[in-house]
Amino acid sequence: MTVTEPATRTPVALLMFNRPGHVAAQLDFLRVHVRPERMFVVCDGPRGNHPEDREKVAQCKALVAGIDWPCQVETDYAEENMGCGARVALGLTWAFTRSERLIVLEDDVRPDPSFFPYCDALLGLYAQDTRVMHVGGNYFHGTKFLCPHSFYFSRYMHCWGWAGWRRAWALYDHDMVYWPELRDEGWLFSFLDSMTATYWTRVFDAVWSGAIDSWAGKWQYALWRHSGLATHPRLNLVSNVGMGDPDATHTLSNRGQGEEYPPRGALKIPLVTPPHVLRNFVADTLQERTMYNVDRTKVW
Repeated sequence: MTVTEPATRTPVALLMFNRPGHVAAQLDFLRVHVRPERMFVVCDGPRGNHPEDREKVAQCKALVAGIDWPCQVETDYAEENMGCGARVALGLTWAFTRSERLIVLEDDVRPDPSFFPYCDALLGLYAQDTRVMHVGGNYFHGTKFLCPHSFYFSRYMHCWGWAGWRRAWALYDHDMVYWPELRDEGWLFSFLDSMTATYWTRVFDAVWSGAIDSWAGKWQYALWRHSGLATHPRLNLVSNVGMGDPDATHTLSNRGQGEEYPPRGALKIPLVTPPHVLRNFVADTLQERTMYNVDRTKVW
C-alpha cells in the first residue's frame, strides 16, 4: 500500500554514486513507503579511469531530478571523484548544516518501513542526551534476541541505514588528528580487551593512513573518542542488497550476493524503551566474537 502522508518528518540523506539501478529502486521504495518531505542527495563525481562512470552518474542524477512526490530536494554533487571517505563525510557535513537531524541511507540499503518511526522516536527521545551519538538500523545476530526492549545500546555503530544529530556529527574528525597519540598511549587497551584492541588498532591505522578509504571507521573512532553510544534494534531493520555488486566500493564479499543481507523484519510500534542508557555487554561481546573473530576465551 502506498502511503499518502510522509512516514517521517526527518529529512532523508541519500548517498549515491554510479549505480542507477540501486538509485531507482531506492527512490521507488521511498515513493511507496516513506514520501519524505525533504531530501539531501550526495553524489560523488565520475572517476577519471572509468569512462563509463560519467553516464552512470548522469543517470543517477536524472532519477533524482524526476522525484514525483511533494519533496524539497537539495543536492551536493561533486564534479570530480573524491572517493568514498571524503565524499560521504563532506556530504553529511553539508547536510547537517541544513538540518539538526537526518536519516541516512545509501542507495543499496533497503529498510523496513518501521525503521522510520524507530528513527524518529529515538531522534526525539535522545536529542539532548550527548551519551547517544548514533541511531542504527542493523542487527546482525539473527534470531538471538539479546534484550527485552525494542532496542539496546552498544559501543559499536553500524551504518547500513542510520540516523543522527548535528550535535553528534560535529564531533566527526576526518583527519583523526589525535589517533597517533592515542594509539601510542594504548588508549584502546584501556577499555577493550587486548585482542579487540589489537583488531581496532589495525582498523584505525588503516583508515587514518588512507589504506582503507572509509568514513565509517572514522565515525566509529569519533564515537569512542567522545565516549558515545549507538543504538541497535532488537531485530534487523535494514538489508544491504548490493553485496557482491561489481560496482560496490566495500561490500565486495559474495556473502549474501543477490540477496537481502541480513534479512530484515518489522519492529513493533510503539517502542518499548530501555529504562537505562547503558551498553549491552552481552551483545557487544557476541559482536566481537562473531564479527571481528575475537575469541575472548583466549583473553580471559
